[in-house]
Amino acid sequence: MKKLVIGIGFFLVLAGLALPLFIGMTAQSKVENYYEKSENTLFSETSVSVALQNYQRGWFQSTAEVVLTVPDQEPVTFINVIIKHGPFVRYNNKTRFALATIYEQTNVHTMLDALAKADGVDFSLDLEKSSGLIKSNTLYRFNGSVTGHAESDPIISYFKHEELEFTIT
Repeated sequence: MKKLVIGIGFFLVLAGLALPLFIGMTAQSKVENYYEKSENTLFSETSVSVALQNYQRGWFQSTAEVVLTVPDQEPVTFINVIIKHGPFVRYNNKTRFALATIYEQTNVHTMLDALAKADGVDFSLDLEKSSGLIKSNTLYRFNGSVTGHAESDPIISYFKHEELEFTIT
């Protein structure tokens, strides 16, 4: 009986140590797919590309950068990403059972400076009262659902590219 309890305890410890590694690999796949779809949707008709780079997977947390590339320019990092692996993560000051929480900090100044040099992109911008940072927090649940929110200083921007046109305020 004692050997059975020790065996079950050993198995639970081993599973507990392996679970963050498995969840980290799953979260990495979800994040990479998200940015690949974003590039295909937002920049498919332009010479601009967006890529997730420098992905550093840790045991309970990973980091990455989102890089914007415009032809004939050096690539620029405009989003810093921190991924907290589940199964237990913090979201909106509560502990949740989930795959991951993804924290992103987007530097709008850097992104728009690079986009201003791209062919076919036109925008006007008023960032005098803004830090130019957008902070977002996204919760990825095991069932595939996603919840998120973002906060920023007031940003007034107009962006136009062929058929795509929108205003951010």
